[in-house]
Amino acid sequence: MNIDLTTLSIPLGRAGKYGTETVDVTKFSPAVNHYLYIYGLRQCLNDAMADKKDEDGNELPADQIVAKARKRLDNLYAGELRAQRDTAEPADPVEAEAWKMAKVAMTDAYKTIGAWAQVPAGTKDRFAAVVALRRAERKLPELSPADAVKDAVEKFLAAPANAHIRASAKRIVAERAKSAGAVDLDELGI
Repeated sequence: MNIDLTTLSIPLGRAGKYGTETVDVTKFSPAVNHYLYIYGLRQCLNDAMADKKDEDGNELPADQIVAKARKRLDNLYAGELRAQRDTAEPADPVEAEAWKMAKVAMTDAYKTIGAWAQVPAGTKDRFAAVVALRRAERKLPELSPADAVKDAVEKFLAAPANAHIRASAKRIVAERAKSAGAVDLDELGI
């Protein structure tokens, strides 16, 4: 994969909610590039440690919190970009929107067939728990919650009947960027 590090299109807000900003990286001094690189790497590791509680809401010991950062670093070494939060949600704004739409549709379907009710209310990640339950019912191999969700959502999006979801996601992200770009916040005084 070739990466153009001269200009980058940076999504502003989650899934590009406020559009994108094109950044000419060649205009940065070496000191600024170093700072940004270190800042980004530090942020990746700190994000991995953001959830400092276990499933029961108890504070994790320091060694387990640090282990999350080390796991994130190992994932980066392995070429995995989005494993830091035990989620497989894609970074690409269109794919992230498609995932969001797929998960809503799947949740509705799980509720319709009664699978949602089989997971106790208050479960930390009810969607992942339902996916794990459905995998177990089908005698599929056990996967980490993130990998099981990724597998389920990708299968859902790959179904021919759901081909429209990615097209809708692309349209939604484009409309969101256009709307964000059409508003002058300074003119509105906000």
